[in-house]
Parts: sequence; structure tokens; C-alpha cells
Amino acid sequence: SAASDVYKRQDSIKLTDGQRVVIQYVNGENTLEAIFENVLAHVKKRELTINQNGSAVDPKSSSLEDIVREYVREELKRFSSQSFLVS
Repeated sequence: SAASDVYKRQDSIKLTDGQRVVIQYVNGENTLEAIFENVLAHVKKRELTINQNGSAVDPKSSSLEDIVREYVREELKRFSSQSFLVS
């Protein structure tokens, strides 16, 4: 059946460095705000670079928080659409 096929599949999934940072905080306990704050900390410490319009976003940018919020939202949507997250 289709349902049992889902459990048999063991496709390899490649995550970007950014996705690895985000998904480590998606544990069922962190709120969206906590995920955002943790990812923002990585960006501010230059452990994660976010690109916007083909260029790296400066961690000192005045719009950094908005950019990181949007980045986290988009990655969570992507995880959900690829069935990484189940609600």
C-alpha cells in the first residue's frame, strides 16, 4: 500500500548549512520566536551567512532581524512541504 511505501523509503536528504542550523532548534519544544532568536545569534556571530538577492547579509544590517525572521519562516515552510515537519 502507499502508506507502507512511505515507511520503506529511506531517501537521503541533503540540507544546506543554513537548514542544519534551523532544524537543530525545531524540536517540538522551541517556539517560533526561540528558533528565530537562536538562528539570529548564529548570524550575529558570523557562524551562518544568509544571502539576499545574491549577496551576503551584513550581520550589522539594520534590517537583519526582519531578514532572519523571513529566512526562518521560509525554511520552516520548506521543511513542512518536504514532510520534515508534521503537525
